[in-house]
Amino acid sequence: MYEIAKEKSIEMANATVAQKEMLIVKSVNGLIGEDWVLADLDGRLVKNIMPDKSEIIKFDGEELLQFFPVKLETKTTETGVTMKATQPYKVLSHE
Repeated sequence: MYEIAKEKSIEMANATVAQKEMLIVKSVNGLIGEDWVLADLDGRLVKNIMPDKSEIIKFDGEELLQFFPVKLETKTTETGVTMKATQPYKVLSHE
C-alpha cells in the first residue's frame, strides 16, 4: 500500500510541475512569440520565492505569474483513499 501511495504522490508532483511549466511557457510565448529555445531565456527568466512561500516568475524584470504553495487534499472512503494536489496561481502580466 505504501508503494502505491508513494507512486501516486510522485505522479501528482510531476503533473503539478508540468502544469506550472506549461503556464510559464504560455506567458513567455505571449511576450516573445513561440520561436525560442531555452538558451534564449538564460538570465531573463527568474523565480523569486516570497516570505509566504509563493513564487513570483519574472521575465526581463516583469512579473508574469505568482504560484502559491501546493494544496493537498486526501479523502478516506470505504473503498480507499483519494488524493488531490492543486497549485493556485495568479497571472500578473501577459498571458
